[in-house]
Amino acid sequence: MKRLKIVAFGDSLTAGVAVPKDENNWTDILANELDAEVINSGIGGNTSAQGLARIQKDVISHMPDAVLICFGMNDHVITSEDGRCKVSEADFCRNITEIVTRVRDIGAKPILITPNAVIEEYYFRRHPREWYESVGGANAQLAKYCERIREIAATMSLPVVDIFNSSSKQELRELLRTPEHGKMADGVHPYGNGISFYANAIITILKEALSFANGQAKNS
Repeated sequence: MKRLKIVAFGDSLTAGVAVPKDENNWTDILANELDAEVINSGIGGNTSAQGLARIQKDVISHMPDAVLICFGMNDHVITSEDGRCKVSEADFCRNITEIVTRVRDIGAKPILITPNAVIEEYYFRRHPREWYESVGGANAQLAKYCERIREIAATMSLPVVDIFNSSSKQELRELLRTPEHGKMADGVHPYGNGISFYANAIITILKEALSFANGQAKNS
């Protein structure tokens, strides 16, 4: 039985931009814990549209057994005072659905991941707070995109790792980079305990979605 190959496909939450160079990202933890080949195809700042544009090179060409799909953190961002977003909810759904379809077409298992909740105190140092007032804040805006991910998962019978829901119940300052915990007013990217938080949640769903034997796996 061949060694399991997984592609982690997403934005900076996947790329691990906040992870110190001498520490493991959650993708590295997955590789170690599952004895799998994990290819990190995360690019900081990417939306689902940009992900879809590079899927052939960064996902399909690897012919993986499973693909972890994590977009939404950049898609949801409001870019003008009229409420326009980087990627509309409708386009986001179309992009994620097409990504899932392309992954299934090569016989790989798609697994959706919702992005984590954010610390709005720091988020609004980079984004105008007033643009989010009508929707109830940054997390309320992000929650709409996470709900679209859940709906796609339900419609297409996909596993989903609901990081947004589970992180919302945690003390985010212990999971994300902050001035006290990472020396930066970030509030978006997993750091420290947040890395293992991602890894543990994803490993649990992966083991449910795939049948394991002696550290190897094949699609259920």
